Amino acid sequence: MGDTPALPDRDAQRTPMPWRPDRNAGFSAAAPYRPSSGDPDPRHLYLPPADGFRGINVEEQLYDESSLLHWTRDLIQAYKEHPSLAVGTFTDLDSSNGHVLAFARQDGDEVVLGIFNLAGTTQATDLDLSAWAGRRPTDILGSQRLRVIDDLPYAVTLEGNGFYWLTLSRRAPK
Repeated sequence: MGDTPALPDRDAQRTPMPWRPDRNAGFSAAAPYRPSSGDPDPRHLYLPPADGFRGINVEEQLYDESSLLHWTRDLIQAYKEHPSLAVGTFTDLDSSNGHVLAFARQDGDEVVLGIFNLAGTTQATDLDLSAWAGRRPTDILGSQRLRVIDDLPYAVTLEGNGFYWLTLSRRAPK
């Protein structure tokens, strides 16, 4: 999205998301100011569009499946589909690596694990997930299925600043 550092106070961080790549980023149809024309003065827009609005705007991000807009929508959808992200019990999971934060949220039968690498480099950790032995972790955002949990420490590797939101599904009987 970008910001405009030249703006005073916190307005630089409050620059609104541009809607379109055209004049005034879609916020106003104001034309270049000509005092004799009676057109509105675009300098009176509340905040000027952020630099780079022609490349980063809602209209362009709607067409890009890997955009921040789509990623944010996916996060909101996951939050709606998995109530245990917001309610239920919270369990801190001891990580063998101090750079990795891990916890479980449980509401009824649904269990969600949050595993976060707080370092800028790839980190590995072992977690004690034996309380959920027999369940299969599935990535909420990517639907990737991980190996079934057993009684041994569960090894997880995350890229720098990476994270997992995993739901723990019960295995279907064979």
